Amino acid sequence: PPPPAAKVASPPPLPPPPLPKPEPKPQVVHPAPKGPDHALVEKKVEEKSLADIRERLAARRAEAQREEEKSQRQEAARQRQQKAARQQAAEATRLERERQQLADTISRIKAEEQTRVAEARAGAEREQRVAAIRAAAASQAVVVAEGHRSTYQEGVGRAIKSNFTLPPNVPKESKLVTKMRVRVDLAGELLDVVLESPSGNQYFDDAVERAVKKSTPLQPPPDDLSLLDAFDGSAVTLYFEFRSDEL
Repeated sequence: PPPPAAKVASPPPLPPPPLPKPEPKPQVVHPAPKGPDHALVEKKVEEKSLADIRERLAARRAEAQREEEKSQRQEAARQRQQKAARQQAAEATRLERERQQLADTISRIKAEEQTRVAEARAGAEREQRVAAIRAAAASQAVVVAEGHRSTYQEGVGRAIKSNFTLPPNVPKESKLVTKMRVRVDLAGELLDVVLESPSGNQYFDDAVERAVKKSTPLQPPPDDLSLLDAFDGSAVTLYFEFRSDEL
């Protein structure tokens, strides 16, 4: 066989074409620095100084304003405190005055009450003494009046007995007893005669009643008999017991 054909090598790749060179930048030509402008510098310095002065003045005015406002606040607070203190003092004075007035009123009421109680006690004691005196006087008057009544009744009894006539059919030793109730007005006139307890002998009882009626007008009763229960406002009631052996 024929020998294999030899391989032909490929040529190397071509290099890239070169880049175009950049165009040169135009150079800026700076002007040469000028020297400082002394007038401008002085003006700036002056302006800065004026600004500083204005700033300091403004700060001072602000501080002064703050101090003034602070002083005003303090003064207002002081005045409020003084006003509050005056109000408290006035209120304390008012309360003390009212307390004193109340204490005076209470003292006056207590004194008046003590005086009233003392006067009431003295009045009660005086009334008790007067009542005791009156009671004693009334009791004494009643005792005296009772004595007058007894004397008056004895006198009336004697007057009745002097007008009594024992019936002939009634023996004296029969010991009959009859009780009569007699009412006499203030002039001594007989108003009523009532047989309270009969003797059992009609003749004797009738004779006693006749004697009572025959004795009118009787002696007027004493004035002080009005103190006794026997007096009813217009007449005196007397009770008699008649015995046949005593008439």
